[in-house]
Amino acid sequence: MKKLFSAMLAFIFLVSAAVIPAECVSSEDVSVNLSSVDYNGDKVAVRAKQGDTVEIVTIVRNAKLVNGLLINMYYDSELLGFEDLQKTNLGRLLVNTPDSNRITWSIMFAASGTNFENDTEVSVLKFKAKSDIASDTKCFSYSIEEFYNTSYSELSHSDIDVFCRVNGNRIIELFSPIYGDANNDGKVSNADALAIVRHAIKASVLPLDRLQRCDVNGDGKVTNADALQITRYCIGYKSKFPIGESV
Repeated sequence: MKKLFSAMLAFIFLVSAAVIPAECVSSEDVSVNLSSVDYNGDKVAVRAKQGDTVEIVTIVRNAKLVNGLLINMYYDSELLGFEDLQKTNLGRLLVNTPDSNRITWSIMFAASGTNFENDTEVSVLKFKAKSDIASDTKCFSYSIEEFYNTSYSELSHSDIDVFCRVNGNRIIELFSPIYGDANNDGKVSNADALAIVRHAIKASVLPLDRLQRCDVNGDGKVTNADALQITRYCIGYKSKFPIGESV
């Protein structure tokens, strides 16, 4: 009971502090260095040997009346050589590659919308490893820019996932999430709870690629309830979140 009371006090403090100006976490804060990846979203590591086929797979799950999808992928062109962008027969693929280390593509689905009951691959980016890549080398990142239905209303980004395959084998550990890491510093703290509170009251905006891991109570949205879960976690009242254990 004492720990729960402490968690409530800490949460009240966070809500109060949320009105204090702080650095805005915005999905618009993107910069790209043409010699390497420099992007404030999730940078993802992959281990591969020279000549290996590395695939970045985008899937959609449990989404109804999907009309369109727009994604940016940034990759280290010194480590990965782009070969092909493939898709299923579910929609019309548009590709735009203005930079040597960025691929932007969109998929327009049926005008009446497409329903996804289970995990469905909608696109596969194929690369060749130019050299051996160490397991801790972060060589690509992505951002989901738009995901909308036939009414052009935004759909939940938790219905999209991106994973990696090396030589046809899915690398599950690439996306082992740090649930609750809202400020992307590699750990979970009260600073993450504050960032979520600020997002919930629209004082700032969390990047789209962090929304899924910040929905720690698994209710499909990021609210003050998630901030409270993180506060309880930080004081030791909870050892893991409802959606899973943070690694």
